[in-house]
Amino acid sequence: KVSGQLDYLQVFEIVTEVKGQKKFLHIYHMQECPEAKLEYFIPTDVEVNGRAYMIDDVDHITLLLAEEY
Repeated sequence: KVSGQLDYLQVFEIVTEVKGQKKFLHIYHMQECPEAKLEYFIPTDVEVNGRAYMIDDVDHITLLLAEEY
């Protein structure tokens, strides 16, 4: 669980999973310092697989796909 302090770099691994007849986005949210990991399952009709990085430099927050990093 992430509570309080957030790292300047947040990583989101997104994978589409099928459970029964339902599709879900399985989102792994990770940071290194302090170490934390969260998982989310969101119902979806689309397929998304990839990684995104969120960088907070205090003045701006930037969200990039892995291929843009």
